[in-house]
Amino acid sequence: IYISTNNGSSELASNYGLSIKNQGSIDFKIKACSEVSIGLLNEMSNETSRYNVLFGINQNKYSQIRSMTSTYPNANISWSGLDCNCYVPLWVSWSNKTIKAGTGSSIRGTVFISWIDHWFDASIVDIQITSTSPAYWIFEPSANSTSGKYNYEYL
Repeated sequence: IYISTNNGSSELASNYGLSIKNQGSIDFKIKACSEVSIGLLNEMSNETSRYNVLFGINQNKYSQIRSMTSTYPNANISWSGLDCNCYVPLWVSWSNKTIKAGTGSSIRGTVFISWIDHWFDASIVDIQITSTSPAYWIFEPSANSTSGKYNYEYL
């Protein structure tokens, strides 16, 4: 599934046929110069239990995990792995009250940031992707994806 975002635009992955319900992670490739995020949306209406995983913020210098209701990070690390010209394989996982992100083509790749929240509801039902500059996303659908077509592009 191919999706592009730009200038603060947000897209729900489910709108493109990507289902993550009953999953514990998502793998994707991203081509962007700076600041992209994956929002983990659960079934709870309380946004304090929802998180954003941000990659390449502050001109591609840091990555963070933070509550959707906060501007302060729960976890922050120096990481400048986004690339304007090439796709970078990344992943985000959520299980056992822990949110993790890393590089590589699966959750067996390198973890570079994680956060434990003992009240986090890990029943994620959708993800929201956002970027502040042009970003090009590739998601590989799982076997239980709700769509039979996997080649979309939003411009």
